[in-house]
Amino acid sequence: MDLAIKHMIVCDEVRREDNGKRIIIGVYTNTILVPEFPFVLPSLTFFSFARASESGDFPFEASLLLPQQDEPSTKAQGRMQIREIGDVQYTLQFRNVKFKGPGICRLGVRIGEHEEIVAAEISVQLRTKDGQTSNQTITLPASPGED
Repeated sequence: MDLAIKHMIVCDEVRREDNGKRIIIGVYTNTILVPEFPFVLPSLTFFSFARASESGDFPFEASLLLPQQDEPSTKAQGRMQIREIGDVQYTLQFRNVKFKGPGICRLGVRIGEHEEIVAAEISVQLRTKDGQTSNQTITLPASPGED
């Protein structure tokens, strides 16, 4: 099963209202700015919009590789149920994410027997006095067939 990521929102949290609408809290536009290192972020959430090539129940694994670490700091495993071919949404939330220093935070995703893909990358930087940073990066991999 192929899952082509179309859009990814990186934020603090995503909640669902009683009427089914989503509330997205604390959206990161380019960079996660922190006041110091090390720094623990209480919640880091990836809200993904993707396109599924088939329906079914698939094993799912996600890993979070943080700056200045050689191995993923967090892994999540479970099952992903895709009811129909086409557009799907999924949310991955990691709690108490500890950043030891600046760099790139990478979300890896593997569905079924496929190789793990880098689903999202976001820069983590020290916030300056004016609240900005000179190194702002966010990258999403291109979907197959898109250039």
